[in-house]
Amino acid sequence: MKDLLLTFSLLMICLEGMAQGVPFPNPYGGGPGINTIATHQLDEGKSELQLGLWTQARIMYNMSNIPGPGGSILSETSNYDFFRQRVRFGADIRFVDTTDNVQVGAYTQLEYRGGWGGSSPAFSDPRASAPTINPYNNIQPRGIRYGYAYAQWNNRTTLVAGILPLTDAYGGVLFDADWDFNVGGIALGGPFLQKGKYRLGLVRLIDGVGGDSDQVGKNGQLILAEQSYPIGDLTLGASVYH
Repeated sequence: MKDLLLTFSLLMICLEGMAQGVPFPNPYGGGPGINTIATHQLDEGKSELQLGLWTQARIMYNMSNIPGPGGSILSETSNYDFFRQRVRFGADIRFVDTTDNVQVGAYTQLEYRGGWGGSSPAFSDPRASAPTINPYNNIQPRGIRYGYAYAQWNNRTTLVAGILPLTDAYGGVLFDADWDFNVGGIALGGPFLQKGKYRLGLVRLIDGVGGDSDQVGKNGQLILAEQSYPIGDLTLGASVYH
């Protein structure tokens, strides 16, 4: 494996019902949980400003025997429990030009999470704080989860730039950082040969991904190119990540 991570996934064929379009961050068009709460007409109704908000809150009870508390090890550990909470808040500010069918805007999502109670310490992952131990279980308080600007022309070409939530054509996360799938960069997508879709992007992995590996390197750069095209009941696609 060289310094740059190179992964090819070519000629992916699957049932059309299972395949998804190449996705983008989607605050516009009725994204999950986003409600437009205010609009302001501009230019005699030919355009408008929109404000959308959403919130999400979750509380879970956890019981675990993962080694860590009291110096326990894999061969000798004990149970511990705790509650953990997660609160997310999203805001979308958008300009819509109805005459040219153009949308531009900015979206951000904030997150707070943490643990309390039970037999655990104050934070919900009682092991060492190094993210390489288990970045998926550390849930200490944090701030901005996503934040990006976007533009869409004629419901076709979409451009996004900022801290992006990126998935592949099948809804799977492309990469994980210590703060969820947190990457910074720019991506462009749109129709491919009328029925198909494409996406091109240049991103940088953020927050320590690969920080303990000489092969990947901290804040590694990633180029992605994807396309998909329906053929009857099948979808033919190709993805390149370099």
